[in-house]
Amino acid sequence: MTSGPSATFFGSGNGTGVVAGSSLDLAELKIPARPQSRPRLSREDPFGLTVIIGGTNVRFCISPPGRPEPLVFAVSWQELSGKLSPRLAARGVDFSNSHDFLYPILAKRFIRFLSKQFDGPLPIENLCSLNFSIAGRVCGDERHLPGLTRPVHGIDAEVSTTNTGLNFSQSRIGRDLFNAMRLQVPSMRLVAERVLVVNDARAGLEGEIIHLGAEAPPLVELLIDGTGLGGDSSDGEFNEDGHRIIKDYRAKKTIVLRGDQIKEVLNPDGTYKDLPEHQTYAENLVAGPWVAIRFLKSLQEKPSVMDALARRIAAKSPPPKDGGQEKEPEDRKSEPERIGEILGELYQLADLQHKDRTRWAVNTKSFLLREINELIFQPNHRDNRRAMPCNFQIDPLEHRDPDKALVLLAWGRQKSFFKDLGEIIGAKYEARMATGKKPDKIILAGGLGEMFNRYSPEDRQDALDLIVEHANLPPGVLDFSRLSPEARECALAYVAAEEAKKLRESKS
Repeated sequence: MTSGPSATFFGSGNGTGVVAGSSLDLAELKIPARPQSRPRLSREDPFGLTVIIGGTNVRFCISPPGRPEPLVFAVSWQELSGKLSPRLAARGVDFSNSHDFLYPILAKRFIRFLSKQFDGPLPIENLCSLNFSIAGRVCGDERHLPGLTRPVHGIDAEVSTTNTGLNFSQSRIGRDLFNAMRLQVPSMRLVAERVLVVNDARAGLEGEIIHLGAEAPPLVELLIDGTGLGGDSSDGEFNEDGHRIIKDYRAKKTIVLRGDQIKEVLNPDGTYKDLPEHQTYAENLVAGPWVAIRFLKSLQEKPSVMDALARRIAAKSPPPKDGGQEKEPEDRKSEPERIGEILGELYQLADLQHKDRTRWAVNTKSFLLREINELIFQPNHRDNRRAMPCNFQIDPLEHRDPDKALVLLAWGRQKSFFKDLGEIIGAKYEARMATGKKPDKIILAGGLGEMFNRYSPEDRQDALDLIVEHANLPPGVLDFSRLSPEARECALAYVAAEEAKKLRESKS
C-alpha cells in the first residue's frame, strides 16, 4: 500500500509496442486535468524523470537538483480502467491487456504534467535520465553504473508481474513507454543508454543507501510492505520476498526459498504458481490489500459487525464521484442505499480468491481498502479501552454492541499482523545468518511502513518492539524508513540530476 500519491493500494502495432493512431485520448476520456499551477522548475537546470508503476497507481515524478523530494502526479489504475473500459469493451480488449492503448495515454499525461512545471516551451534538452520503477521481476539488459555495487537493468529489460493494473509477462515496458514519450516529444534526444528499468525494491534500496550516505552499514536490506511485499539486499542475494517466503500452516513453519529455489514457484511466463491450500505466499499474508481482505474474511460469519463496518465507512468516506464531477442530486444514493452498496462490496472482497489477486487494483474502490486498513493500523487507544469489556470476552459484543466488537477485532488484527510480519522477517534473518551474511540493518518501508511513521513516538516504538519480538532480532537491526516512497524510488534520477548540474557548472 503504497500516503499522498502513493496511498491506498493502482489495434495493430507500429513496431515499437505502441498503437499507431489510437483514438483513445485523455481529452476524450475526460480524465480530470491537474489544476494549472505556476511553473516550479528552472529552465536552466537538468532534471531526471521516474515512472513508478505500482499496484494502486502510476506515478509520474520529476527530480530537479537540490530537491530530493520529487514533484509527483498520480493516476490510479481504477480511474484509468473506469474511463477506458467502454472503449476497450467495444474493441474486445480487457483492461489488464490494454498496454498498447494505455502507453500513449500515460506518455501524453506525463509530458503534459512535465510541461506545466516550466515557463515557456518544455526544455527537453535538459532531461538527463529516465527511470522506470516497477513492482515486478526485472530481468536482462544489465547495466553497470558508477557508484552502484550491483548492476541495474536497461531499456530492453523484461518485466513480469501480475501485481499491477496491467499484466506484464516478459514485457519490455522501458522500451515501449520510452518510444511512446518520443512520439509525444519528437525533440527528445535522451539516448537509450540513460533509460533504466528497475524493480521497485531495488530502486528503493538504492534510495535508502543514497540518503544514508556515510552512515550506510555494509549490508542493508529493504522490505517494502505495500500493495505487495518486495525486498532487496545490498549484496543482491535476497529479493522477491513476497514469493520467496512461504507460510506452511500444515508444517507450522515459514519456508524461505534460497537462490535459484525461487524457480520452483515460477511459471514459464515469469508469473508465480498457485500454492497448495495449506500454504500461502508472504505477500498474500501481510501485503496491504490482503490484510484488509483477511480481516473481512474473519467477519463473514459476523453479519452485525460487517454491517457496523459498512456504516463506519459510509460515514467517513464521501460518495464516489462520476468522472471527477459530483453527481447530480437525483443520482445520489440515500444513506441506507449507500450503506447497502458498501456492504455488498465488502462481502465481494471477502470472497476474493487468490487467483483474482489483481482484481482489487482495477475494480475495487480504493477507499474501501484504505478505510479498513486505517481502522486496523490507526487505532484510537481511548476507543479500545472503552470498548474492552471487564471480562475481556469480545464475542458477546457481536450482537449487543457490534461497533465495540469491530474496534476490538480490528485491534486484534493489528496484533496478528505484527506477529505475521515478525515471523516473516525473522525467517528471512535466520536464512541470511545460515549463509554467513547477517544483515546489519533491515529497513521496513512501503505503505504500511509510512503509516507507522504517523504514529506517536511511543506507539511507533511499541509497533517496532512487537515486530522485533516476533522476529527475534537483535536490538537496532530493524527500523522504519524515514523517506517517502517517491523520494526513495526516485533517488537514482535525483543523483543523475545533481551530477549533471555539477558537470555543467564545472564546464562553465
